[in-house]
Amino acid sequence: MSSQPELYSLNFGVEGEKKFKSYMQTDVDQQPAGISFFDLTWEPPHLANIKIDLGENSFVIKNAFSAMGTRIDYAQQNEGIQIIDVTAGLNKEEFVSQEQAYMAYKELFCQLQKAGWEQYFYPNTARIAKQDNIKSMIEYGLIIDPYNHLTLTEWSDFFNKKPTVGVRLYTHGISLEISIDKTKSENNKKQYMLRYSIETIRYSTKNSIKDGYKLSGQELKTAFDERIKYTEKQRAKVENQAKKEGFHIDESYQDPDVWQYVK
Repeated sequence: MSSQPELYSLNFGVEGEKKFKSYMQTDVDQQPAGISFFDLTWEPPHLANIKIDLGENSFVIKNAFSAMGTRIDYAQQNEGIQIIDVTAGLNKEEFVSQEQAYMAYKELFCQLQKAGWEQYFYPNTARIAKQDNIKSMIEYGLIIDPYNHLTLTEWSDFFNKKPTVGVRLYTHGISLEISIDKTKSENNKKQYMLRYSIETIRYSTKNSIKDGYKLSGQELKTAFDERIKYTEKQRAKVENQAKKEGFHIDESYQDPDVWQYVK
C-alpha cells in the first residue's frame, strides 16, 4: 500500500526563502555577486508534490525530483526568492504509454487553466495566432494555444517527430515556462520529464534593463519605457519574419501591464 507523496509548499520573496530553508537538508549555496541557490531533491520512488503557493493562482507539481529557489541580491535589497526551477516526471511511473502521458498532460493544463494562468508571449517575440498552434509547436517548439487541448493523435504525432515542446504562461507578476521532454523509450513506452521555470516579472524585467537593480523612481521608469520601445521594434522584426514563414499574427494580444510589479 503506497502512501501519498509529501506536499511541499513553495513561494517567492522573503517568505519563500523561509519556506525553502525550512525544508532543506543542506546549506544554502551562496555564490559571489549576491546569488544564492536553495536546493531540494527527492529520489524515486519517494518523489514529492510541490504546491507553488500563489493564492488563487496556486498549482501543484506532481512527481518532483528537484526544486531550486534562486535569490539574486545584487543591490542588497533582500527580495528573497525570485526564481523557482522544478524538475518532475509527467507521470508517477517512469515509462508510460502515449495514452497515459496524454491524460497527464491534459490534467496539468486543465489545472493551470483553472488557476488563471494565461498564454504569454515574451515582449520581444512574435504573437503567433492560435490557428497556427501545431505549426508553432513543430517549427518553434512552443504551444501557443494551451487550453485548446491537443487530441491524442496530435500529441502522438508530435512526439513521434520531435522530443520536446514548451509553453509560456503568465499571471499577476509571475511568468511560468514549462518544457515537456520525451527522454527515453522502453518496450514501446516512453518517459516524459517536465521542467518548470517560474520567475517574478520584477526580477526578469529589472534584469533586462542595464543596471536595473540600481535604478529607482523616475530613472527606473524612463529605462523601463525605453526597454518597451526597444522590444516593440524587436517584435515588429520577428513578426515580419514569421509572416514570411507562413504564420498568422494575433494583433489582439496585449502584453500584460507589468510596471506595477517592477516599480
